[in-house]
Amino acid sequence: MEPAAKTQDRWYFWPALAGYLAACVAATLVMGTFLEVRSVGDGAAGMSLFLALIYGLPLMLILASPGFLLLRIALHLLRRFDPISFALVGAANGYGVVSLFFGADTLERYLRYPPDPAFAAAGAVGGMVSWLVERRISRAPT
Repeated sequence: MEPAAKTQDRWYFWPALAGYLAACVAATLVMGTFLEVRSVGDGAAGMSLFLALIYGLPLMLILASPGFLLLRIALHLLRRFDPISFALVGAANGYGVVSLFFGADTLERYLRYPPDPAFAAAGAVGGMVSWLVERRISRAPT
């Protein structure tokens, strides 16, 4: 019979995948809400959360996956399974993806026009949701 730790490591893929999908949905909803509130403040026509999910979720699923994989592997190797670590990694992934794919071409322009901190907040919410979903699926204490 296999030890419980090996069995848990082998089946760890599914909770992590479910956590990633839930994190992407949560981050997309946070960004959709942010854009809606911002557009109302500007007096422009806003985007509904449904349209944010339809258009933003596929983009989020594709662009956030490399950072999620690297940072999630780092968390696993460091044995960090606390919610604060997940939130910090989510914030780093959210801000990093925007900086990497949509950032300025020069450092001077990047420092003058940095990405909106709402991306980091959306990533942090996604990280917390990922932690919660993974804990619930694996039946670990929260």
